[in-house]
Amino acid sequence: LQSVETQQADMQQSQVNQNGDNTGNQIAATSTGTNQQVQENQNSDNSGHQIAGTILGANQQTQENQSGNNEGSQTGVAIVGGNVQEQRSTEGQASGEQAALTIAGANVQDQSTSSGDVTGSQDSGVVAGGSTQTQSSTTGDIDGSQVAGVGAGGAQQNQSSTSGNITGEQDGTVVFGTVEQNRNSVSGEVEGGQTGDTLIGDINQSTSTNGSANSSQTATTAVGNINQEHRSGDNSNVTQEANVAISGSSTQQAQVGDNSTVTQETNVRAGTQELEVGGGTVVTQIGGQSQSVSVEKDSKGRVITNQIAEDCTSSNQFFQGGNHGDRIRQRASQGDGTWYDYDSSGHVELNGGNDLYDFEGNSEANHVRVIGGTESNSPNSNED
Repeated sequence: LQSVETQQADMQQSQVNQNGDNTGNQIAATSTGTNQQVQENQNSDNSGHQIAGTILGANQQTQENQSGNNEGSQTGVAIVGGNVQEQRSTEGQASGEQAALTIAGANVQDQSTSSGDVTGSQDSGVVAGGSTQTQSSTTGDIDGSQVAGVGAGGAQQNQSSTSGNITGEQDGTVVFGTVEQNRNSVSGEVEGGQTGDTLIGDINQSTSTNGSANSSQTATTAVGNINQEHRSGDNSNVTQEANVAISGSSTQQAQVGDNSTVTQETNVRAGTQELEVGGGTVVTQIGGQSQSVSVEKDSKGRVITNQIAEDCTSSNQFFQGGNHGDRIRQRASQGDGTWYDYDSSGHVELNGGNDLYDFEGNSEANHVRVIGGTESNSPNSNED
């Protein structure tokens, strides 16, 4: 156990080992200055806890390992200043919990490993300032969660792995500021959700993998813009949901492989939804002014699409089909029953197979254009 308390000075605590475990706790407190805590190991584990507090200054906590695990928790509290917490290992796992609280300043949390898994959680709270959380591995999995709460500032959350899976959740809440959430795996699978909330501020969410995904993106703001992007391979199940209470915009984009299910939903009248899908995919788009679905040219299997435009606005709906008899339903924007309906546009480009197209217009002005296909249930097979 290393325990140090001082009024005005920098504190440094170190535990260095080659083959044995670092099991002792490190505790440091200072009113003004920097607390630096280090645990280094070559072949064994770092399992001791690191706890640091400062009124005016910074806390720096580090666990480094070659082949052992970083299991000890890191806890930092800074009134004015910030917290930097790092767990790095080449072959071992990063399983320790990271918790940081700052009144005015920034929290930086990083858990990284080359071949091991990252299973520890990151929890950050900032009243005024910023929060950055990173979990990364080359071949290991990312199973830990990231949670950030910021009063005024920004929250950034990143999870990445080259060949491992990503199953950890990301949850970011900012009262005044921006939420940035990113998950990226080259060949692994992605599961879990991204949740972003702001009162006034933008929300950007991104998920990308060449493997399959079973994931969701949910964003809610009173005033701000929402941008959601998703890309994954075959057999994916994807949900994107955007909610703007007062003023703002939403853009939802997704690309998935064959035999997938995708749902995009927004309550924003000027929302945009864009999809590129493989064969055998079921698509639902709800809300927004612009909706489009494009099927990959060499896809295999029928695509079933249901597009429902946001009411009380003009709508533009587009579908470009595949070669296996797609099923398309488009419901144009409807009026509120007390005023009038809005202009609507339905456009489909059909390819091979026996396609079935159903268009539900409104009483104001409907423009429908069908190109190609062998079977139609549209009011008109040409532009009207």
